[in-house]
Amino acid sequence: MRALAPLAVLGLATATLTGCSTIQGIIDGPVLQDFAVGECLDTDGVVSGDETEVGTIPVVECTEAHDAEVYYVTDTTLTEFDEEALFDEVTTACLDEFQAYVGVAYDDSSIYYSAIYPTQDSWDIEDRQLVCLLTVDEDVTQSFQGSGV
Repeated sequence: MRALAPLAVLGLATATLTGCSTIQGIIDGPVLQDFAVGECLDTDGVVSGDETEVGTIPVVECTEAHDAEVYYVTDTTLTEFDEEALFDEVTTACLDEFQAYVGVAYDDSSIYYSAIYPTQDSWDIEDRQLVCLLTVDEDVTQSFQGSGV
């Protein structure tokens, strides 16, 4: 099995970007970025490494250059913040839903996945969204839905 490339994304300054993504500093108070299945994202210059401080992740048409695609979104079942339990929950969800979206098991695919989940700061402003992303090293101009790669 390949190594998991987790992505717990953190926001600008003291705000957090997570499942419902937040950005602070552009307008008064945080703004939530809701993710939807099938959205393609351009994380170049925004996301790198395991944890990154960012604002929002730009959504682009899947026919435009992008390096990530949302393939599963759900809310956590947890009622209290627990980072380890959130990580476990989103990891399980991403692995369970990978084949249904891509058309091939994760272990047999050339695509990786990353996960976005709440941090303590975003939890405090009602962020409960768990997001699974398909990720690739080079930009692509197509969706991976049903691709079997």
